Amino acid sequence: LVKRIREKLPEARIVCLSIKPSPSRAKHLATQQDANRRLASLVAQDKRSTFVDIGTCLLDEQGAPQEGYFRSDRLHLNFLGYHQWNEVLRPILCQA
Repeated sequence: LVKRIREKLPEARIVCLSIKPSPSRAKHLATQQDANRRLASLVAQDKRSTFVDIGTCLLDEQGAPQEGYFRSDRLHLNFLGYHQWNEVLRPILCQA
């Protein structure tokens, strides 16, 4: 995907979001974190790309997804969850 973007828009800034943890998929948290580490490493190879960890802000002190940030399906974010994301993403997306 990055190669195709670079062919058409070589100066485009790419912001890559991490995989989001959720209570409904808590059993996959270690796999998601490993995938995020690998993805961050790949993104770091492109100077015009930024990896953003949007998952850590949703975790509690023990590293588990906080139920209070999710809708009743335990997968999708609620207003508070999106507020957390906003706090992480705004400074990155508002950079000049």
